[in-house]
Amino acid sequence: MKILIDLYVQFFIIGSTAFGGGYAVLPLINSFV
Repeated sequence: MKILIDLYVQFFIIGSTAFGGGYAVLPLINSFV
């Protein structure tokens, strides 16, 4: 399960830089909650 989280973090970092900031953090948090 930790591997999945690591991939999510990596994807979040790439996504947030691509979208220019913390805008990608909202769907990420929603999927965890």
